[in-house]
Amino acid sequence: MGTRLRKLKQMSSKLSDGNSIGGKGRLTDRMIDLITTYYGNAIRQNKTCLSDMRKAVWAVYFHIRSSDEEPLHSFCPVGPNSWCKYQNQVVEGSVETFRHSNKLPVAVMDAIKPVFNDLSQP
Repeated sequence: MGTRLRKLKQMSSKLSDGNSIGGKGRLTDRMIDLITTYYGNAIRQNKTCLSDMRKAVWAVYFHIRSSDEEPLHSFCPVGPNSWCKYQNQVVEGSVETFRHSNKLPVAVMDAIKPVFNDLSQP
C-alpha cells in the first residue's frame, strides 16, 4: 500500500480539483504511513476470512473519505470497542457532536481509489 501510494504521489499531475495529489491537507508521507498502518491492521485482523478482509480494507478507504457533511462509516466495525471514533459516538448516542479529522479531499480519494481496488482483490 505504502509503495503504491508513494509512487502515485510522485507520478501524479493535477487532479480534478486543479491541485496536485500531495501537499498540506492532501496525500502527505504522514498520511501514507497512516493509511498503510490501517491497511496492515485490516489484513492482520481478518486473515481467516477473505470477505471480512476486503470489507475491512474498504472500511479504511471510506473512513478516511468521510466528512462531517458525508459520514461514510457503514463499513467500519460497530460497537463500543471499534477503532472508528464515529461508531463509538453512535454507541454513546452523541454522534451529533462528532467532528471528522484526517479527511482527505474527494479528488485525492478518487485518485487513490484504484490502489484500494487493486489491493483488495483476491
